[in-house]
Amino acid sequence: MRLKAISLAVAVSFALSNGAQAYSASKYTEGDCRPGGDGPKPMLELPNFFGNVHPFTLPDGLLDGMFLPKSNSYVFRNSATKLTVARFSTHSFNTMAAEFNAPISKVRDASERYFSPEGTSRVFDAANRVWMNYHSAYEGKIRPLFWNGSHLYSAVTSEDENRNASFRLQRWTVGTNRARRVCNLSNFFLNSGYKLGNGHAYPFMVLHRTERVGTQRKLTVSFLDVESCTVSEKPYADLMKGEVLNVHYFAKMKSVLIQVDHPTQNLVWDTGPDDAHCHYYSLANSKLVMVGYEHPIIGAYDPHDGLSLIYMHDKDNNPPQTAQVTGDWPIADIKPYDLELSPDKMSLVGITELIDKSKTLVKIDLPKID
Repeated sequence: MRLKAISLAVAVSFALSNGAQAYSASKYTEGDCRPGGDGPKPMLELPNFFGNVHPFTLPDGLLDGMFLPKSNSYVFRNSATKLTVARFSTHSFNTMAAEFNAPISKVRDASERYFSPEGTSRVFDAANRVWMNYHSAYEGKIRPLFWNGSHLYSAVTSEDENRNASFRLQRWTVGTNRARRVCNLSNFFLNSGYKLGNGHAYPFMVLHRTERVGTQRKLTVSFLDVESCTVSEKPYADLMKGEVLNVHYFAKMKSVLIQVDHPTQNLVWDTGPDDAHCHYYSLANSKLVMVGYEHPIIGAYDPHDGLSLIYMHDKDNNPPQTAQVTGDWPIADIKPYDLELSPDKMSLVGITELIDKSKTLVKIDLPKID
């Protein structure tokens, strides 16, 4: 996979010649996983290309939303908590529901038909424009994980009479009024250090826990197979040099990205069983932006330089390369999960916050990645 880059400006369009190879070092760095290695070294900054940002003026403001790649559209909540779809091909808006009072889960079914709010046992059927309510299998806060056909799997955070909090798993099927318990003998206690990961993909629910070893942390990532109810664990022999903030799973590549509270080793990228496939990275003062889990690409937002994409590796496991994306576009902030990369890697779609604190839906054209 050869990589190109873009720097987006609002009114300028420019491209380097095909023969340009003006690579330079970026501020983002990488190093070996084991302490005592060569230390962080700069990644390659790719040659710049100018492209286009397409902003969309939305009715009644913008709260949150989700990209729908199959229909090339974006479903979002506005400040009146109406559920609305923006269609990029026609630049049109279509209100689907009068009330959607909780953040939209970014968990998509294959048909892009069902939308569920975070934390509740409700699902909106966009085809029939009706709400479907069901009884949860457990008391607690519901977090959708993934769909498998017409089955929605969710994790439920609950507490017992002794205030021991835990994660339990349930499955709800479209057309039924009650969720069923799944792997009910699997009970992951928060008090034992378990946390939910990110990037869950059927059939695996991803969890992680840490143990303090001096000033460092011993990390174990767990994968619960919702079909067999078996748990596979991946303990890390190398200690993390700070608090583990998040674990992100890239199911297609079976790769794990670990976010750590450390000034120079704040990301660990693990693509295999040995040290040759494990590296740590520094994003300097930039914020990690997760643009999806289908490709080994992440975002880094800096308030001065805007958004960059980091191509973690290609099929030949070449070193990471970075590409500045937004250039002069007047972004004040990007939340960690507000932008999504299209499956064909040709566009970024999502929400950016502008200088005046308003939120705008944008579609960012990206050059072809070979």
